Amino acid sequence: MVDAEEAQTEALRTDHRGDYWGPITANFRDDPRREGDALVEALAGLVDADSTVLDVGAGAGRLALPLALRCRGVVAVEPSEAMCHAFSEQAAQHGIENYDLVQSSWEDARVEPADLAFAAHVVYVIRAVGEFIDKLAAHATGTAALVVTHRAPVSQFDQWWSAVHGVERLPLPALPELLDLLWERGVYPNVRMLPSYEPAGFKDEGEAFSALRHRLFIGSEQSESGERLRRAIPELLKPSERGLVLKKPHVHQLALVHWPVGG
Repeated sequence: MVDAEEAQTEALRTDHRGDYWGPITANFRDDPRREGDALVEALAGLVDADSTVLDVGAGAGRLALPLALRCRGVVAVEPSEAMCHAFSEQAAQHGIENYDLVQSSWEDARVEPADLAFAAHVVYVIRAVGEFIDKLAAHATGTAALVVTHRAPVSQFDQWWSAVHGVERLPLPALPELLDLLWERGVYPNVRMLPSYEPAGFKDEGEAFSALRHRLFIGSEQSESGERLRRAIPELLKPSERGLVLKKPHVHQLALVHWPVGG
């Protein structure tokens, strides 16, 4: 599934950026002291004030930094230079210092084990996902955890692929495939379903075009695919209290998958 999805992307893309995450790091920032975040609370329930945490694919620290406020320390592994910069900015802005940030892929990372080792919204695009999870579990001394949705988060752009590229977007593996893989490997995890949510809205059509152009791998704004995107925006979006949102709602079903490891 991962290879097929990537091949489809490469066949249709007209942009060729270096760090894909660079233009969208703002989407992955959040207040570390926010309240009412069900996922943060669920992860926090797996640790205590003396625990250590390892966050693989930490992004801009949306989960690692809130956990750092509740435990002894966090190690964050993140391959994207832009995301690492955003993480450091967020930590400095909020006065959080009990973390180590390692810019590396998980496959190449060398870090110490932690009481809780987790990866959130990472495994969808990993080819050797079994080895990825094995290494994650080997770096947990208490609990290993994965945060996934029932369908990969990028599925929220499926309607746009049909409208702009004229093809049905190929799916990435998500929660059902992950559970099959874990069961095949003799791991029978706890699965905690968390409140579902819809993607954030766009403040206006200009923001929608900019964000969707990036997500749909469109190069020139004046390209044929760029023009198709402009025409699709008023057809697929409607105004709401959250800004411009899809007329046909897309809902993410979120799950925390975790299991005990170690002695």
